[in-house]
Amino acid sequence: MKQTTTALIAAAVLVLFSTGELSAQGVAVANDGPSTYGGAPNVPHIFMFESLEADTLFWGSYGFQLDEEADPTRDYAFWDNWAGVPQEGEGSLILDWGLHSDQDWGGSNALQHFLPDSVDGEPRTEFYDFSDFTHINIWYNVLVPADPAATWRLKLHDASEGLGTAPTDETEDWYAESGSLYQDSEPPGWKMMSIPLESLGNVSPGSGGFSRPGCPASCWSGLYGNGELDLDKIAGFQLEFTGPQFGPTADSATAGTIVYDNFHVSGIRYNLLHAFDELDENLAHWKNSDAGDYTLTVVDDTTQGTGAAELAYNLVADQSWGGSVDIHYELEDGSFLEDMTQRTHLSLFYKVTEPASLAGQISLTVKLFDSSSGAKEEWHYDAGPIYEDTSGKWQRLLIPLKEGDGSSGFQIPSFIGEKGDNTLNADKLVGWELQLFGQAGTTTTGTILFDRFTGYGMQVTDFEAPAAVEGLDAVADEYKNIVSWEDVPDESGETYTIYASMSPIDDVNAEGVMVLERDIAEGTQLYNHQIYSPKVDQELSYYYAITAADAAGNVSEVASTSAALTNTAKGIATISLSVPAFSADGDLGEWAGIEPIHIAPGGDIGNIPDNFAITDAADLSADVYIAIDDEAIYFAADVTDDSFNPIPAGHLTNRWTFDAIEFYFGFYDGRRERHENYGADEGEVDLQINLYGENVLATGVDGNVLVAGEGDYLVTETETGYNVEVRLPFDLLGITGFQPLNGTRVPIDIVIMDNDLGGQDNREGILTYSPWNNDNSWQSPLNWFYTWIGDRIAVGVERLDLDVPQRFVLEQNYPNPFNPSTVIRYHVPQPETITLRVFNTLGQQVMTLVDADQAAGVYEVRFDASGLASGLYLYQLQAGDKVMSKSMLLAR
Repeated sequence: MKQTTTALIAAAVLVLFSTGELSAQGVAVANDGPSTYGGAPNVPHIFMFESLEADTLFWGSYGFQLDEEADPTRDYAFWDNWAGVPQEGEGSLILDWGLHSDQDWGGSNALQHFLPDSVDGEPRTEFYDFSDFTHINIWYNVLVPADPAATWRLKLHDASEGLGTAPTDETEDWYAESGSLYQDSEPPGWKMMSIPLESLGNVSPGSGGFSRPGCPASCWSGLYGNGELDLDKIAGFQLEFTGPQFGPTADSATAGTIVYDNFHVSGIRYNLLHAFDELDENLAHWKNSDAGDYTLTVVDDTTQGTGAAELAYNLVADQSWGGSVDIHYELEDGSFLEDMTQRTHLSLFYKVTEPASLAGQISLTVKLFDSSSGAKEEWHYDAGPIYEDTSGKWQRLLIPLKEGDGSSGFQIPSFIGEKGDNTLNADKLVGWELQLFGQAGTTTTGTILFDRFTGYGMQVTDFEAPAAVEGLDAVADEYKNIVSWEDVPDESGETYTIYASMSPIDDVNAEGVMVLERDIAEGTQLYNHQIYSPKVDQELSYYYAITAADAAGNVSEVASTSAALTNTAKGIATISLSVPAFSADGDLGEWAGIEPIHIAPGGDIGNIPDNFAITDAADLSADVYIAIDDEAIYFAADVTDDSFNPIPAGHLTNRWTFDAIEFYFGFYDGRRERHENYGADEGEVDLQINLYGENVLATGVDGNVLVAGEGDYLVTETETGYNVEVRLPFDLLGITGFQPLNGTRVPIDIVIMDNDLGGQDNREGILTYSPWNNDNSWQSPLNWFYTWIGDRIAVGVERLDLDVPQRFVLEQNYPNPFNPSTVIRYHVPQPETITLRVFNTLGQQVMTLVDADQAAGVYEVRFDASGLASGLYLYQLQAGDKVMSKSMLLAR
């Protein structure tokens, strides 16, 4: 197991390096005290890798070897100034690194920078603030690629919720990674890694945003915190080397050489007032004085985009009130700036390249022009003497977007005649102004740059939940229930969530409640609940519930139906618990007796995504067989295809554009809610398994899972098309802890490509199992459909074909003692709402086995205790006011 970062840092050896002459081989990674940027530097430039003397923020963790003569198979990292051309600025840093894997999962090492918990004895309140940017980026140049391959990982340390700032077990860490960056040496030269500043939730890390893998149950490191990525509370970051075992044993290593430069954030998340990349037609400028002079030009020293506005001024304040230079932006009559109602501040970046020559006599006034009431109100904010800044660096000015006294917020000065409704209406702004103001009788010179003038922050203005939804009803149709409701009055832009359960719904988070659909748009007012059952048509009864969420995220009380709607569900083919005598030999005869999933255009199962065409079943159709046991999942497909064009041998690009199959499977019971992202919940694995000609590939698995002709996988051309057969052992897929139980409802999809012309990129058809797949199942499990394992509607619950019992009975489980599963039988003499729960000896509930309305009968439930400790447990059956309990012993 990976240790916590705290223990590892305690074991790390940190050596301070001097700023004298560097050795030819560089120096060990080290920390030289406070950041030269004075703590948290102003974004967007986070870290520029200029030189060893200026950039001393990083240190090694997890026990770096700092001796240059040390064993090269152990972890090491040495910086040096790079002699090549930097991507930006005055220099860049080269890093020779090595990573050793000595754990069963591989190995990991990192370069870290984090802010101290306190400043001058007071708790830190200032952090890196990335909240109004959309991406974080780092430039890299791989000189020596890692061989074997290693994974690059970026971690952000989120110090929200009062957590510490250091990367310890008191930090909320967010992960992004790339499996190719350390190997990316061709073509040579600078490349940029760009990651969206978005939360992906509790999923495995990738490059599409930041995630909290394994949380909240067991996060990879640190605490769970509030479970949200707080981009304005970033206390540090970590550039990590990680990977699996790099050789046949755990004691193996990899190494490489990389150059880093220009670690920065970019993108406009909120309203853009001006980029200052050019002086456009709406941007006016002037001086209010008889003497003096100024120039306003665009220069290429910028925080973002192609330029910034440079104001060089010789301000002579020769008027009775003083003097000014003004940069003014205003839209034509009838037009407004973007609605700023949801913003808390304005954000303006500035850089003083020549400080004001006369201190204390010059300030910046920010003006907003509000035309909400016909009159153009002029609102002023005094930003103070920013022109005196001597840092020579880009700084961020945050301006409160609210009414105030002129320094805490905007006000209309007394000398302004037009006051309109005397209210700052952030949705009716027509322009703004930056005014360099000098006091009367002063003369001041200097130069300042302005850039990236935007909105900032999210302001919640609505705290009132919508009213409960009225008019919820459901009526039966053929194999579907049509759910309807009334939109909540006096709301705009609200969305709705529909729930279903076989028991009455009081709590939408209760066991057995399924989320049918989220984010249903206002005005829809109908949802078709297609109802299915395992293998055969059967009557099912459902209760429904609905909630409304307004645009601010407030959620209404639950509205639910008081009576269940009974309707006939359509039986669909399921996954067999009886596995075939499997042999990958081109003959599917061993699947006889197992019902196939028949996928065909125009059939009960068979979806054709938009912009694709399948003529008929002769063009493309398939009988697909799936079976599963405790060790593997088995898949076979007898595909009818009138023109079979497989992936050419050795072909590695755009393989999905040839005739091939993709198989999607969720290794968990997915009746609660479809995952938005792969592995969105702890221990619930979603896999995309690509049956691509010679190779079987799977998400999260490096290299080929299987190769055709080597025993467990084969693609065979037939007279009518082709067939595929594959056995996928759980250990090859990285699946642990999944037990296929009768009644598990699993998310799946099957995607069959159709290339009738031959050659790459000639895919004209796709046929899918999921009706929700619009050529996007690879993006999200939201687009998959489902079926069941076995022939039951619920996990482990079976109604036995026995006489109706005469009394309420809870039988002793068998076997008892047991390891790891046992069967519990109970008798229900009349229709009842039944709950069957398991408790430990402390009285804590550990599992709900049944919570449903059940008809009279004798039932069996299989209880799997794989995740529980040995010991005595109680199981309790409740039907109305009748309660019975017994004990059982788990003995491992």
